[in-house]
Amino acid sequence: MSDWKILTKEKLAKSKNKVAKIDLEKEKVEYSKDITKPKIEKLGPEEVVRAFLVDKLVNELGYSEKNIELEKYYVRDSIGREKQKNKDDSARIDVIVKDKLGNPFLYIEAKAPDKFEDGQKDIKGQLFELSDLEEKQNKTKVKYLVYYSFDTSEELADRMYLIEKDEYKEYDDWLEGKDKTFGLEIPYNYGKPKLKERVKDEDDSDLLSISEFKMSEIRRNIHNTLWSSGVEDNEAYIFLVKFLLTKIYDEDETAEDEKYQCQIYDKDYDDETKFFDRINKCYKDALQNKLNYTEEDLKNVGNILTTEKISIQSLYFLVKELQNYSFSKSIRTQKKDILGHFFEETNREKFKQSKGQFFTTTNVVDFLVYAMKVDELAIKCFEKDYSLPYIIDPSAGSGTFLIEAMKIITKEFSKHDFKLTNTKKSKLKKLFPEEKPNDWAEQYIYGIDNSYSLTVSTKVNMILHGDGSSNTFKDDGLKSLQTFSKYTNTKLATYETGHKVYNKTKGNIGVNEQFDVIISNPPFSVNINDSKEEVDKYYLFGKKKNSENLFLERYYQLLKEGGRLGVVLPESVFDTTENKYIRLFLFKYFKIKAVVSLPQITFEPFTSTKTSILFAQKKKVAEIEKWNIKWDKFGKEWSLLKTRMSSYVQFFTEDKKLNKKWAKDVVSDIEKNNTKNILKNIHRFLKDYLTKEDKVLKIKELLTKYSSEITDLSKYEKETEVFGFYNAWWVFGEVAKEMDIDYDIFMAEAENVGYKRTKRGENPRPNDLFDIEYAPKKLECSAIIDNYDNKIKTYEDDQLEAKTKKTAIEAKKKTAKTKKSIKKFETEIEELKTKIEELKAEKETVIEILAIYYENDILKAEYDERTDIDLINHFDKGLLEKHRCNDVLLRKKETHKILDSIRKEVIWE
Repeated sequence: MSDWKILTKEKLAKSKNKVAKIDLEKEKVEYSKDITKPKIEKLGPEEVVRAFLVDKLVNELGYSEKNIELEKYYVRDSIGREKQKNKDDSARIDVIVKDKLGNPFLYIEAKAPDKFEDGQKDIKGQLFELSDLEEKQNKTKVKYLVYYSFDTSEELADRMYLIEKDEYKEYDDWLEGKDKTFGLEIPYNYGKPKLKERVKDEDDSDLLSISEFKMSEIRRNIHNTLWSSGVEDNEAYIFLVKFLLTKIYDEDETAEDEKYQCQIYDKDYDDETKFFDRINKCYKDALQNKLNYTEEDLKNVGNILTTEKISIQSLYFLVKELQNYSFSKSIRTQKKDILGHFFEETNREKFKQSKGQFFTTTNVVDFLVYAMKVDELAIKCFEKDYSLPYIIDPSAGSGTFLIEAMKIITKEFSKHDFKLTNTKKSKLKKLFPEEKPNDWAEQYIYGIDNSYSLTVSTKVNMILHGDGSSNTFKDDGLKSLQTFSKYTNTKLATYETGHKVYNKTKGNIGVNEQFDVIISNPPFSVNINDSKEEVDKYYLFGKKKNSENLFLERYYQLLKEGGRLGVVLPESVFDTTENKYIRLFLFKYFKIKAVVSLPQITFEPFTSTKTSILFAQKKKVAEIEKWNIKWDKFGKEWSLLKTRMSSYVQFFTEDKKLNKKWAKDVVSDIEKNNTKNILKNIHRFLKDYLTKEDKVLKIKELLTKYSSEITDLSKYEKETEVFGFYNAWWVFGEVAKEMDIDYDIFMAEAENVGYKRTKRGENPRPNDLFDIEYAPKKLECSAIIDNYDNKIKTYEDDQLEAKTKKTAIEAKKKTAKTKKSIKKFETEIEELKTKIEELKAEKETVIEILAIYYENDILKAEYDERTDIDLINHFDKGLLEKHRCNDVLLRKKETHKILDSIRKEVIWE
């Protein structure tokens, strides 16, 4: 049964003057005897709306029930609805409120809430044409036409077009100015209609929470209006995001007893400039307060409407569509994440990705976050000192990584069995308030992106998921950290130079080292805004062209010692000669924990770039200092060997004379024919190239065979300030052995990630990354059985009522009509009997299933791994499908998917 019907029934029952009464179970309606009406008994959705309206007219708006007429019929040729079955060639109006002279003051067509949009075609026939007929046939004068329903959010509120007939004499006239007639309130006791003015108070009582049904309708309306007029997808999307930010700011910053800015004021349609300036000012204030924009930034960013393709009418539309609703109130009151889901769907469907922007789907992001054990880290931080990990994405895009990390931490905290003390309980309540459980993210989650539209998108995304107001900044994530000092009172403001192990002679390299976790998918191969000379001052490899590699340095600069890194990178980072330097950087400054290769389809159809996820942990300074000692040690050895190899090549293969200026030991070995020592040096230099067969080769044979390899090994890297004048891979091989870098790195390859995207949408595929729970850990088993009992009881009541009606008809005189009615009831009774039997059988089956798998509403321990096929089937497409849980499954024992293995095998210090 619909909630709005129940709310209506409760409202009518509380009314002082009982002018309307509804019985939802028996589908009956009764009106006051003083109201003029035909016999009305059947209670459909439209009748519930009419009962609500009649009650409001009498009990709230001061109209006498004696002046109200319901269901008035007119004879007509073809007006409005299809012909009524009980009146030949007739039409009816739902409600008329007459004035003292008997003229219709209010001429009302009522609609069920879900028919309000589609039913607007009836306005022409049911209101304009029928009111003309009323005036012609009855010599009256109609004042206002009202197309009426109400909002079906958690509170009931009017929703209507109120049309002054003298102003809009024809339907086509009204179509041109219809927006001006929306949002007017029915006047009190024959007064003049006014636009409702929404004023801020402590409870936001003038604004409504948005129901799931309403959010779907709003999303549909926005799509039909903004995306149906030839406007380019991104332009419409960015405009929507701008307005959402403006609306959120308006809700947050309007003072009590002040009017909200984001609503249609009286005369707004008469002065477009004044309307635009007010909304635009609110938008600019939002940028300053929500995104820390300076006056200079505001000049560059433009107005809320910056394109001729989107008209001022679109702004009127958005204001009108959303003016009755409060995002902040919805976040507080809704159990389901309706607003966040709305925004994610809109973002995924409507924002077109450009170069370097390949948004990561939640399957990949959820895997990455859980593989890093961010959930366990958060719980560990809280248990230690009631804090949470600081998380940042320096190229946040639309915010997917941050959103998913936020949701995962909140969800896992709600599941965790804490041993609560009073202090711990208080701290949990402060971080995760019941009405706004993601509130903690305002302090602990950071995002940076250089795209204005994406920054606003991320900010709105985070807010609609209830994070308060995250630290999201429009900036270049690769700029000097020193420039971030402007973000005072944030973790980004910290900047220090003179790092012990991360520095260079020329430049001003600084570090931040304030973050525990970095999760990201950096843009691949995009242009850096600053010049290479400028970038080179605050990066070791500033003159390199790959943006993703500069981001790897930036991650080191931002992370604390022991900080965790999880990033999506192009496969070229891991295997091309061009990127050798960044691999050496990673090995030096990080402990590589895992590399998971993703399939080529992961980011299709936007790019076919092959990618992998890198998991790493930042080393401590002491570890890197030890690395440097070893590096210098083996670097010097390589230098000595290189010098000797040059002399050996000249003497043995180029037939040059012995040069007394060569190293003393070289001269000595050649003069004394010390082949053992010479071969030892050659073998040491060539090391990994040599095979068993090479050990019997003579000096010249060996030098000739490996001539090109010797030439390559004798070269040092261009990045001499970082790697010294050494061959980095030769030195690295020795350092790796001595420092136990041959530790096991978890390696895996996913062939499928749960989807395949095309430009038409997303198709499901197997998922090698993880399984979902299917069967929830906690399940209200008794509520499921009660639901069956309630359904059975409803059918039994319906069956009893049908039997009663059949018996009553049987007692009457038998006619063809009564026989037909009896047959109809017999069929209905039999159908209800079948439904009852089926439900009872289904209920018993469900009781058996729940008894097998659940005890005291908790999934039995032996089924925690979710490997029981029958259990999965019950929740996948079986009788318990509606209770299916789509949370990522975190197995403790068995390993079926990559996530199971990586969480089991990879140890984070």
